[in-house]
Amino acid sequence: MKKLLFTLSVLMLASVSTWGGVVLTMDEVSQQTVNGLTISKNGYDFTFSSLVDAQYNLAGPPQALYLTGPAIVGLPNQDEELRIEFGSPIDNFQFGFALSFFSDVADAITVARYDERGNKVGEEKAGAQKLVVFAEGFYKYKGGPVSAIKITFASPDNSQNPTNAFAIDNFAVDVPEPATVALAGAALAVLALRRKLA
Repeated sequence: MKKLLFTLSVLMLASVSTWGGVVLTMDEVSQQTVNGLTISKNGYDFTFSSLVDAQYNLAGPPQALYLTGPAIVGLPNQDEELRIEFGSPIDNFQFGFALSFFSDVADAITVARYDERGNKVGEEKAGAQKLVVFAEGFYKYKGGPVSAIKITFASPDNSQNPTNAFAIDNFAVDVPEPATVALAGAALAVLALRRKLA
């Protein structure tokens, strides 16, 4: 019985330990423009470019759900587009975003995905819900390999939205599936049981 528990715990932990994901919290470097900026973290490389004077590590919206601190923030009243290139292709990523809208926005962002040759391989839109002085949303992708993305932000369409500033935070890649997290919990439970029996 002890050998069986030990074997099961090793197999479970081995399957969980293969997750090598990373989260950019947008405070990895001091405040600076994102144009040409490359961030390397845990073996992942991210290179940013923008049509606007977007800043890395700038204070994001207060009291947000998906933005929890410093963010990439695009300055108001300019065309807004942010491109992120990955050092090697990834097949899943997610991030929180906010726009300075005073209402819900059905198509707040458009995320275009590109392969390693620069060919567009897909595109989705994501909405944002009004909080207080901004609308916030969450985008998640899981699918085929992606080498770059281009995020386009909705523009204000009436006088109630005088600016169209945006913010992005908590950009995560190689996010473990809930089943993997559950497997980790099971592995810990088996180890605890094994320790009790010893």
